[in-house]
Amino acid sequence: MKFVLLTCMISPHQLPLTKSLLKYWHGKVQYQYTENLSPERSSMGWNESSAKNIIPTPFDPEDALNADALLCGLRMLELYKKRVQTGKWTGYMFERWLKPPWGILRLFWPPYFHMAKEIIRLGKSPFFHFFPIGIHAARDLVRLEQLLKGNLKSLFFTPILAFESKPGGSVMTLQKAMKAKILSQDEIIFAKKNGFVQIPQKNWGKVEASGFFSKLCLWGYFVSPGQKAVREKIPPRPEKLLWVGRMVSVKKIDTIIQAVNSCRSLSLNLYGHGPIESKLKVLAAQKQHSIFHDFVPISQVRNLMRIHDTYIFASNAYEGWGAVVSEALEEGMRVFASMESGAGSTILPKERLFRSGDVSALKALLQKSGSGGEIGPWTADEAARTLVSRIKEQSTGEQNA
Repeated sequence: MKFVLLTCMISPHQLPLTKSLLKYWHGKVQYQYTENLSPERSSMGWNESSAKNIIPTPFDPEDALNADALLCGLRMLELYKKRVQTGKWTGYMFERWLKPPWGILRLFWPPYFHMAKEIIRLGKSPFFHFFPIGIHAARDLVRLEQLLKGNLKSLFFTPILAFESKPGGSVMTLQKAMKAKILSQDEIIFAKKNGFVQIPQKNWGKVEASGFFSKLCLWGYFVSPGQKAVREKIPPRPEKLLWVGRMVSVKKIDTIIQAVNSCRSLSLNLYGHGPIESKLKVLAAQKQHSIFHDFVPISQVRNLMRIHDTYIFASNAYEGWGAVVSEALEEGMRVFASMESGAGSTILPKERLFRSGDVSALKALLQKSGSGGEIGPWTADEAARTLVSRIKEQSTGEQNA
């Protein structure tokens, strides 16, 4: 029995999953990639050094075609078609199809429309399964499916979804969740305002997914476990705030700096460089609460998290996931994130979300007291266990069909 995980490049956000799969998959596990790492990625610490017992290998078409199970993060239509024709379990994991700034306009490009149509068509096979990276990716896919069925309202509206916040979690329409009475009135109001809502854990498994939704398996990127250090209670106005990354406009770092500027007794440390760095420094100079530092490789980011209280992830909807949210939670940090981001909207409770660019909302969150966060079920180990269980369950169902 062979399992192949196939991505575009070696990623530190896929290696922990591959490592965990070795515990649950009774057979060979192989991690393949189609592209070599760029110098920029390599300088950030993206390599296979953290993969014990795993040697990532270049893409082998024959292995990918014949593996008993394939989980792939690429739009390899011909590979998928050949696999489902031979009755092999195939999972397609993906970020947003209708990512800003183009959104639904992407479908007006004929090759893109054709690709979307073929992906949705593949979903009719019992051997093909969807693994959206975050709830926004799931919303995009449901919108595509509805549009291709002839629901022209989907040109203008994105579906409102309720979901179980865990790897492999079920996804359903808000209407179905309301009919099943598994949401409170506050959760329904939140969903109608923001387009999504987490189903309370006590109600997980009470509604069975059906139709197209039975093909969806909520997914994410999974990071290495943290040290689980014991933290003191974070003060009402946390002293140490952290941001790490490349300084580009989609990260909305200006929102963080402005919120910090309007609060007292806050210290924000920013690590990284990028094209908007000079503008950010001018903005930060107004109050001098923000300190800029050189870029640090990925291997050192966790050390920074252990000496800070709160992580802020303010990226706009262009951010597909944001593994740094998971890393901060693994280290017990309190995390605030934009609800437009994949990881923020999918993992964090709604009380720790704010609209990207909303300085006032972020300021209000920073002024509240609270404890650190928890990664919950969003671990590589839980994802691997769930994935293998789902493959076995679905493969048995396929054979009986």
